[in-house]
Amino acid sequence: MLRLNSEGLITVVAGPQFSFLASGNQSVLENGKKLFKKTDFAFVAGAEVNMRPLTLYARYVWGFSDVSDFGSKANSQQIQAGLSLRLF
Repeated sequence: MLRLNSEGLITVVAGPQFSFLASGNQSVLENGKKLFKKTDFAFVAGAEVNMRPLTLYARYVWGFSDVSDFGSKANSQQIQAGLSLRLF
């Protein structure tokens, strides 16, 4: 992903994302894997707040691929949020 102003307080990130189903052997996923395709291509945009050594981040993911195998078209959308700790 492209990172703008990675050494300042605010960092903006954007770029492509490719997702795939790595393991469908678990029982919870048995019905779900029949309804959804195994790959997805998306665009990600977000921001990070850098408070050394902590970083808070939030991202939004827009899926381009039709992930439905069940009938009507469906695109994935995700909100990702997190906290990271940099030790070095």
